[in-house]
Amino acid sequence: MFTCPVLKAGITEGFTPVNVWGWARSDKQVAEEIERVKKDLSEIEREFDGEIEFEGWDMLHVEDDILEKSYEIQTGDIDGVIVFGVAQFWGYLGSFYTFNKPIIFFGREYTEPPYGFNLLTEHINWILKSIGKQGWACTVVDSYEKLKKEIRAIRAFAKLKKAKVICIGKPNEWKGAEKWGNYRTIRIMQERTGINVKFISLDEIEREYEKMKETENMKEDYQKFLQSAESQHDLDEDSARNAVKFYYLMRKIVEDVEADAVTINCYATNLIDRIGTTPCYALARLNDEGIIAACEADFSALFNMMMVSYLTDKPCFMGDAVYNEERCNVINAHCSCPTKLSGYKNRGEPYIATSHYESEKGLTPQVIMKKGQEITITLLPTNMESMVIAKGVITDVNMGYPMCRTQVEFKVENFDEFLKACEDNINFFEHMVNVYGDHREEVARLCRLLGLNPIII
Repeated sequence: MFTCPVLKAGITEGFTPVNVWGWARSDKQVAEEIERVKKDLSEIEREFDGEIEFEGWDMLHVEDDILEKSYEIQTGDIDGVIVFGVAQFWGYLGSFYTFNKPIIFFGREYTEPPYGFNLLTEHINWILKSIGKQGWACTVVDSYEKLKKEIRAIRAFAKLKKAKVICIGKPNEWKGAEKWGNYRTIRIMQERTGINVKFISLDEIEREYEKMKETENMKEDYQKFLQSAESQHDLDEDSARNAVKFYYLMRKIVEDVEADAVTINCYATNLIDRIGTTPCYALARLNDEGIIAACEADFSALFNMMMVSYLTDKPCFMGDAVYNEERCNVINAHCSCPTKLSGYKNRGEPYIATSHYESEKGLTPQVIMKKGQEITITLLPTNMESMVIAKGVITDVNMGYPMCRTQVEFKVENFDEFLKACEDNINFFEHMVNVYGDHREEVARLCRLLGLNPIII
């Protein structure tokens, strides 16, 4: 949408302006700007591989123009709205609120041609903060790079609203030792996004697992996994091969339900003893394939992973964090790390083929992450009130500590502030999520869309 200049009676009676803020003086000039913007946005469409599409290109002059479009936008298959403020729109700013969709107000101040919107940039931010609505609207000035980050947040928000989740086994209620438990987390997720959750019992999973026979494809996948590994250790062949079989079962369930994410109550139940293997390989591989998969039926961790992966187009690493105040660093460790940490379309990281640490059963990649790699750190408490967001740099990997298989150590910027934020907002047992790259800005934007308070370090 593009706001257009209108020359009419001004602030004082009897005064008729001949100029308005911004370079545009006519609809013809706005139409020319629309064509330029179309070319620019077509490049953004290509960057997103056609996953997003820009449409509309309406020219808006007065309040009635916005209200006329409002119902169409409210009810249409539209994830968000970009308003290009070519001309000022003081008089009808409030009418955009009726769209009930995330809005990006875009202006030009230091790039050509200068928009009339520049007088409104901070004014809009002040208004949004004052009414507590900075979550669903934001301003972008001059920068297509920042615009892309905002679009990523809206795209992730749209994916969350449509997501289907599978929970195998009961939600892990060891979190219920605190005031908030997983059931409350699920309810909050549903209220904020409309996510649907299908529950499947461990008894049903065991029955389906026992009925499934090992196929040639499973055997080939097992051998390929071993051959692609840097090395292997602590493997029991029967249990490891059964881990591949369990992946095929989980994949079938995901496909049957057409699910986007899955979590399984593996660690706090007797599932591993019942089936003689672990889901670690399955969870790692599903994450590499774009199905968000979390351990331990931990819904705040699962939602955290969904947020981060949908934003970045990368699988992320969920782990148990160890904080070291003396060294100002953190170790994150778990046994179900995906390999394609640089992105779904990129080559996976090298790995060692091994087993689940505590049980020495199953199969999993012990992933060797890149030293010196920047990462984004996110922690989401079960009460879903805030998210701690920080940047780290990997300093060591696979240190050989007696703990979960994939181990990564990293320095955290402003460690004291980070640790204080965790102490104040995160329960000690919350899983930590890491993703390659510095994505703090877009994670914070998605938090605001979801009603979460982003605590950015």
